[in-house]
Amino acid sequence: MRTFLTDRKRLVFGVVFLLAVSWIAIGQAAPEYGRVELLRDSWGVPNVFAATDEGAMCGLGYACAQDRGFQMHYFLRMMQGRMAEVFGDVEKKRAGGTGPKTTLEHD
Repeated sequence: MRTFLTDRKRLVFGVVFLLAVSWIAIGQAAPEYGRVELLRDSWGVPNVFAATDEGAMCGLGYACAQDRGFQMHYFLRMMQGRMAEVFGDVEKKRAGGTGPKTTLEHD
């Protein structure tokens, strides 16, 4: 009986906590970047036009993500030691002792 009450109190506390955090998160407004326009010329070079500096940086980040999406995923998988998920057994043989256990934990 005592365990049930303790579990019930934990459940109620958890629900109240999640509701409070959600309420606070909803109340905060997203950053105001203003109008951001991203145009590419005939060479594919992005030109970012924005009302604020924050908007320009947001547009630049968006353009970089469009251009370098594969590279970001490649480096993420390389640092996590998960390259074989994309490149198969060839990568397992090549990688040898690389991965998170040898590259990240021994810094």
